[in-house]
Amino acid sequence: NEIKEDEENLYEKEDYNNIKVKIIDLGNGELVNDISNDEISYKLYRSPENILGYEYNTKADIWTLGCIFYEIITKNYLIEIGKSKDDIDRDRMLLAKMQSILGKMPKNFAINAEYSEELVDNKGRILKYRDIKPFDINETLSEYLDESETKEFINLLFNMLNYDPNQRYNIDECLSDIFLQVS
Repeated sequence: NEIKEDEENLYEKEDYNNIKVKIIDLGNGELVNDISNDEISYKLYRSPENILGYEYNTKADIWTLGCIFYEIITKNYLIEIGKSKDDIDRDRMLLAKMQSILGKMPKNFAINAEYSEELVDNKGRILKYRDIKPFDINETLSEYLDESETKEFINLLFNMLNYDPNQRYNIDECLSDIFLQVS
C-alpha cells in the first residue's frame, strides 16, 4: 500500500524538467551496413525515400522521429490516410499527405526513383492525387504550443521531414535544435 501511495504522489508532481524518454522500436531494425528489407517502419511513419524506392539510411529514422514528435504534442498522427486495399494507392496517399504538409516534392527526387512510374507522372505530380489541399500545420500546432514554441517546433519538424535525406537533420542537429533545448 505504501509503495502504491508513493507512485501516486510521483505522478501528481508536475516536474517535467526531469523526465527522460527513450524511444525504442527494433521491430524492423537493421545493421547500417547490412540493409535487407525493402520497406521499413510503420506505414504512416515511412520516409519518402523508402516509399519511392531509394536506398535509405538512418535519416529515415529522423523522419519517423519527426512524425512521432508531432504525435506526442498533438496526440494525432501527422500523416494519416484513408484505407485502401491497393499498396500502390496507399503509397500515393502517403505522398499526397506529405505534400499537403510540406509542399511539392522536388521534381528530380520524385521522378528519378525506382517506383516513380507507379507513383508520379513525368512532372513529379502524384498520380490520381493532383488536387492536394494544403494542411495548415501552424494553426493545428498553435492549439498546443504558444506562438514562439510553434515557430520553433515547425522549424525542427520541417528540418526532420525534409524530402531530401541529404538535407534532412541528423541526430546531432536535432539534439542541438532550439526547440529541444531545456531552459
